[in-house]
Amino acid sequence: MREHLNKERLIKKAATVDEKAAAKDEKQVGIFKFGYSIVDGHLEKVGNIMAEPPGLFRGRGKHPLTGKAKQRIMPEQVT
Repeated sequence: MREHLNKERLIKKAATVDEKAAAKDEKQVGIFKFGYSIVDGHLEKVGNIMAEPPGLFRGRGKHPLTGKAKQRIMPEQVT
């Protein structure tokens, strides 16, 4: 896993200015497409459009779920 992440990091660092700009534009398109919703006829900004990957829940302070595994979110669970 470490090797894969290092390869991804090197690819990201080696990206040209044009490639970085294209990635930024693609991210902005996703924010405009999924970041807003119409609620009661008004345009509202959605709080969080990205789902967290599965892994250990870290929490803050003395949270009772600290150290528990977060489950993978399936597309049918998202509304």
